[in-house]
Amino acid sequence: MQAVFIRKMKLYAVVHFLGTDDVEAVPLSWLKTNESETVCSWPPYPSRATSRIMNAIAERIVPQDDWQSFPAEIIRKCGQLHYSLHFVC
Repeated sequence: MQAVFIRKMKLYAVVHFLGTDDVEAVPLSWLKTNESETVCSWPPYPSRATSRIMNAIAERIVPQDDWQSFPAEIIRKCGQLHYSLHFVC
């Protein structure tokens, strides 16, 4: 019964960062939405540290105070990271 529940949970979102052409799969915990805007927290890792960024996404690291927030649009929510990545490419 628990496996069915976990499969239905949405843990990730595919987001489009507004003002850019960037699309990324991120944990839902990185998103904050109010009536007028959705923002996505992003770790302060260098852009060349892609494995570190992907690890943070895969492990759904909790955003820290030093992370920047960027305006974003949610394209789709998914239960598993590998499903989300299909929509990024």
